[in-house]
Amino acid sequence: MASSAFPIAFPPIYIEVEGKTGVYTEMHADGGIRETVFFFDFVQELYRAAEIAGLSVSDFKQELFFLNNGQLASTGPRTYKPVDGTLTAVADASITSLMTKVTQGSVYRLWVLAMVDGADFHLSYIPPDYEFTSGPLTFDPEEQTALYELGYRQALDGTAWATQYAPTNTEELIRLIADPASKFDSHRQAAWLIRGEQ
Repeated sequence: MASSAFPIAFPPIYIEVEGKTGVYTEMHADGGIRETVFFFDFVQELYRAAEIAGLSVSDFKQELFFLNNGQLASTGPRTYKPVDGTLTAVADASITSLMTKVTQGSVYRLWVLAMVDGADFHLSYIPPDYEFTSGPLTFDPEEQTALYELGYRQALDGTAWATQYAPTNTEELIRLIADPASKFDSHRQAAWLIRGEQ
């Protein structure tokens, strides 16, 4: 319940914990408001596990798959929609903008880790030209069905994943990381983000 308690839309969940100074109550909410990917430490754990097993990184192929249940672009080909001055509309637009930027940062950090560690990076997301009929705080069954059907079609036609293959040398790694400006936004979309054309 705490994991899905998105602020404004849902109340926080209170959990009693016992610490060094005694028993107290913590307030928990959706962790996505701070970070959308809780994966970064796993990379180091993977290396430790490989070392314990007597393996080196070169002994296995790394591939990282990131499934993002949303759009990555904060701007794009979508039609501009002005925001009403109501509290609900402003809250909806603010949360959408905040979550987009948090997600972009998380995806970029994970992408950089994949490139540095020599892993192929696979990314699936809702295309920037998809027109939502409801906001992020609305759980519309019709929209959820439409999104499911979109993902199903993409899986069938081979466009569900965009892939950035791991760099093969240091120069390529530096070139990829040094040009991050629009990797996950629509101002200048990276070629590898175009699905099905890898």
